[in-house]
Parts: sequence; C-alpha cells; structure tokens
Amino acid sequence: KFFEKYTVKELQKWNGYEIEHSGRLSEPLRYDAAQDRYLPISWQAAYEIIAKELNKLDSPDDALFYTSGRVTNEPAFMYQLFVRCFGTNNLPDCSNMCHEPTSVMLGKQLGVGKATVMLEDFEKAKLLLSFGHNPATNHPRMLEMLAHAHKEGCRIISINPMREQGLKAFRNPQKPTHMAAGQSDEMTDEVVQIQIGGDTALLAGMAKWLVEHDKIDHNFITEHTSGFEALKEWLTEQTWTDIERGSGIVQAEIVKLAKLVADSPATICTWGMGVTQHVQGEDNVAMITNLLLLMGMIGIDGAGASPIRGHSNVQGDRTMGIHERPKQKLLDSLERVFERS
Repeated sequence: KFFEKYTVKELQKWNGYEIEHSGRLSEPLRYDAAQDRYLPISWQAAYEIIAKELNKLDSPDDALFYTSGRVTNEPAFMYQLFVRCFGTNNLPDCSNMCHEPTSVMLGKQLGVGKATVMLEDFEKAKLLLSFGHNPATNHPRMLEMLAHAHKEGCRIISINPMREQGLKAFRNPQKPTHMAAGQSDEMTDEVVQIQIGGDTALLAGMAKWLVEHDKIDHNFITEHTSGFEALKEWLTEQTWTDIERGSGIVQAEIVKLAKLVADSPATICTWGMGVTQHVQGEDNVAMITNLLLLMGMIGIDGAGASPIRGHSNVQGDRTMGIHERPKQKLLDSLERVFERS
C-alpha cells in the first residue's frame, strides 16, 4: 500500500528521517520504470532475477556479496558457503567500513582482533580514555555503564574534536528522578579537543613523556612484549613541535594526560570510528595499544583495549566465514564437509 501511494519521484523529496520511519520492507520489490514505482514480486521471481544476473557475469569475481553485522551466525554461514560455491570470496562486510583497522592492528599486536576487557572491568577501572566516539548517539546502552564507572571513582577523559553533549550528562530513562525532575548523571571529567586526525600525534606525545620520564612498566614490557627499543627510538625522534602541530594540543596538556596515565593502576581505552575511519586508522589503533602495553594494562582487572563495535554480530560473521581471507582451518573444514563435485 505504501508503494501504491507514492512514486519514487515523490519519495526522493523526503528526508532520511521520514523514509526511515515509514516502516520496513516485508516482501521483495522491483522497480518499474513505466509506473515509477516499486512493485511487489514473489520470492521465486526474486531468486530467478538474481540467478539470471549472476549467470550473465564473465567471472564470479565480478560480483560482490556485501553483508552487515546484523546478520546472525546461521544465515551468515550459509551466505558465505553459497558465495564460495558460486566461485568467489568477494565478501565485504560492514566491518571493512568501520573497524577494519582495529581488527588488523589488534590482531598484529595482541593476537586477537577484539576487546581485551569484559563488562566487569569497567567497574574496576580508575581511568578511562574515550577516543573518537559518541555513546549517546551511537551506542547508548554504554552510557549507564560509563555513568556507573564514573560514580565508582573512574576518571573519564573524552578525546574528541567535538564536545559531545551525551558525554557531558546522561539522563537515564530508567531512573524516575532523571525523567521527572530533569536530573542527569555526570559522565566526563574532561574533554580534550584534538584536531581531526590528531590521535596518533597525541598518543605519541603521551608515550614519549612516559618513556623519557621512566613511568612505564619495565617488567611487563620485558616479559610480555617485543619491539620496545624500536618504539623508544621512534618516540625519541618525534619533536614536541610536530606533536603539537599534529594533535592541536599544547605540550603541557599532553603531559597532564600522560601523568594521569602514569598514576592510574587500571586504565581502559575505548574508541569508535572517529579513530578508525582515517587514512592513519591503523596507526591510531597501534598507538592506543602501544600506550596500554607500555603501562602493562593488558590482562589485568579494570584495564585493557575496548573498541566499540557498531553492529551486534560483526565478530560472529567473521567467524562464520564472511571474510576474503578466513583462517585456513575454516577453509579446510569447508573442503572436508562440502566436497566439490
């Protein structure tokens, strides 16, 4: 009924909010140019159109099969199996667009491409550095956890080009006093307004001060890391002039942050796509991880790396094979169970 009422030309005048609140599609649709409308078709017809278009291609690699982290494990597994049977591994995923630098760099540095913390760690953290994300808009279920951590004495620093209102104060809809009396939970102790793309420079400045003033965890570095001398040499080469220019923050403020890190027995770094969706996204993630490793903040309570994923099942989809380079173990299992005819 919706598409009977509106032509595509009319819908093109609507804004994104109006379109999104019109409802969800409940059946396959196909555009009819003569009527300038989307018309419902059967699932059988939809399958036939897809098959016809795929079979017209010169090569299976001419097709792309995109998916989102909203897909659950079972359909994700069947989807990648279908695509590989078709003859390609062109399986881009929403994480390619958002947290690929996280998966790549954490995999290289820590051996696992996801968070090293659990929910309970936020109750024990003493310092939380929040890089490039706005929980109020993008992951509001995190706000209550942050408010609780702050109430328990965790110092929260927002490192963001923008002063996000949701990180300043949080009105919890589950608290009657918040909704009736207009109260709110304080969230952030300080906002560090770096310039866009300045995360690596800021982190390099913090790491430089910590190393040069011997505020790092030497035992942890010796027992659990490699590559420290190369990082130390690189940090020595960085000038404070370049660090200030790159971050947009003066040396005194960077040192102030570094001292907070030095004094904290349990530090969590959280970050979102403000860190990863840059040309230097991998460098940003690498320096966040370097900071945690320098301070021995991996593998202890109340500390660690916490990338904030967007969709609910990004990691599950990858485990199910939505990946252009899955682990060989998965490929061997697919070959064993689904022998090619």
